[in-house]
Amino acid sequence: MSTTEVPKITESLEGTRNDELERIRYEQSALRAMYQDIFTIEEVNEDVFRVLLPGTSKDFSSWDGALDYLRTTLIQETIQNQKSLLSLPIAFPHAEVQFVPLHDVSNTPIPLEDTHAINHKILSILAPSIRKQTSATQTYDNSVRNREMHREGPLYQFIQEYLQSEPGQKLLHHLHIPSVRSLTPKQAMELATEIVLRHAKYNTNLRAIDSRIDKGTVLDMLEEGRDNIHNPQWEGNGVCRNFAGGVQAVFNTLKSNQTEPFNPLKNTHCLYVSGIDHVTKKHHLRNPKTSHAWNIFLTALQHAETEHTSITVSDITQELHRRNERPDTKPLLDLTALRSVNIITRLLAYEKLEPEFLTRAVDHVLQQCISGTAMGSTLQEKEHFFLSQALWLLQVQKQYADIPHTLAEKLFHLSMPHGAEIDSKEKNALQELAKTHGLQELYNKLFPHPMAARLQVLSGTKGENT
Repeated sequence: MSTTEVPKITESLEGTRNDELERIRYEQSALRAMYQDIFTIEEVNEDVFRVLLPGTSKDFSSWDGALDYLRTTLIQETIQNQKSLLSLPIAFPHAEVQFVPLHDVSNTPIPLEDTHAINHKILSILAPSIRKQTSATQTYDNSVRNREMHREGPLYQFIQEYLQSEPGQKLLHHLHIPSVRSLTPKQAMELATEIVLRHAKYNTNLRAIDSRIDKGTVLDMLEEGRDNIHNPQWEGNGVCRNFAGGVQAVFNTLKSNQTEPFNPLKNTHCLYVSGIDHVTKKHHLRNPKTSHAWNIFLTALQHAETEHTSITVSDITQELHRRNERPDTKPLLDLTALRSVNIITRLLAYEKLEPEFLTRAVDHVLQQCISGTAMGSTLQEKEHFFLSQALWLLQVQKQYADIPHTLAEKLFHLSMPHGAEIDSKEKNALQELAKTHGLQELYNKLFPHPMAARLQVLSGTKGENT
């Protein structure tokens, strides 16, 4: 090697080292902006990086090792501490799906660098209801074509202008958001929904496809709301499909404007979903017509060998109606419990569950029968809908003997007011439950033998004559 080559190699190594130090400083700055002093990585010396977590610390010989440990720890804590209505394993090697109400979504940002794809089985289950480019999604699609959602694009400028106003500042304070450039998944879900809610008014005259709102963009819709929201003569700027598309567009805009290189929203996705809003007997694996639109938020996280997907369902239109017509009633934005039922029945059409998880799934569905809210349905219709869903789960899983006796009894007691509405397949499921759990007496009470019923009538008539 010539003497002239040595300085060049040294200079190259120094340049590489300087680039590495610059990257570390940049990423340290991004972490400070994201966590302040809650979670940090200190550079003790040139070869020691210390991860500081509440109550503990750990040293690493490299920045990347320390960063990977911090990320893995936060993912693990999010998965373990996030409250879910129901968690189910699915046979996509080591995968799990969780149904998480909006108020229980994790509020801790994770410094994500790589995008983790949504579980393909989850997407296939949601496929009948996920938005496709149709006339019903024109508002969102027009925004895509106009590049409104790009970084620093026109939709982000609208968001920034609103958040700098007095109502916008109050909203940020209410949602505990110090910076829209570093949002947690929960903050982004709530902020996207609230921005659209505060610029929306439902207009029944716009229900027909190809309305003037459909022909515009999300930005057009929100600007109309901004300019008219206090005008009592204003008729409104959309219906459910426009508002659900608006939430998706605002969320994606916030997502594309997060501080790099760590984007806490990288693995959280907002989907436009359409389907039947009211309860119907045509439930499992069917979507006979599109009558309503809402949003599903999916977050995909990988920990160890397990792929975790959390699902949160929000319905901006139901909440908009509630705020305008019944402001003192319970919020209706989060409908994860109610809308999870159809997802569960689709999921279990393909997945064989262990008895423990089947019991949880059936009990979760029945809980909606007792306390859930089904839009546009009578109490009788609602109860029968959830009851039929629970019985259908047992039919496809064929594990009648594996559910607890108390749960089998609950199914019969909830069935009693609906004997005349129960179809042949549901009746067969109840018959199997009666056989395996010794509940023939309850079955006979629910479905009295025609001859016994006839004798009972005759006996009653005879008693009256005497």
